[in-house]
Amino acid sequence: MNASNSVTGAPYAFDVTADGSTAFVVETLGFATPGATTREQLPPGQQLTRIDLSNPRRPTVIDKVAIAPKPETVSVHPSGELLAISTQTPDREILLIPVQNRSLGQPIEFSLRQLGIVPDPARFQNGMYASYLTG
Repeated sequence: MNASNSVTGAPYAFDVTADGSTAFVVETLGFATPGATTREQLPPGQQLTRIDLSNPRRPTVIDKVAIAPKPETVSVHPSGELLAISTQTPDREILLIPVQNRSLGQPIEFSLRQLGIVPDPARFQNGMYASYLTG
C-alpha cells in the first residue's frame, strides 16, 4: 500500500473514522527530487489519501485527491462525512472536503481572513496557519 506522507510532518497528518473502517492521510511534503538532501529541498505535499481499513491485514488505498499545497493536519468529523484539513497555503488555510457515497467531494476552501481571524504581526512574523488554532 502506498500513501505518501513525510516523517517530518505533524502528528495530525493522519486520522481515522470513528468506526475504524477508513483512514485519511495528508501528504505534508512530497517525494524527494534527485539531489535533495534537506527538508527545505522537498517539494510541498498536495495529496489526500483515503485508505480502507476493513481488513486490517490488507489496508487498501481507495482514493487519492489533489488538495491545496502544504497540508498540515486532517480531522474526520464523527459522522465520517466531512474532513477538515489545515494548510500553510495563504488564502486556502482551511479545506472542508465532503465524503459522499465512499468518494471524496471537491474541497471547499477558506482563508483565515474570511473567517475573521487576522494574525497579530508582532506575534506571527512569518504568518499564522490554521493548525496553530487546532490540536
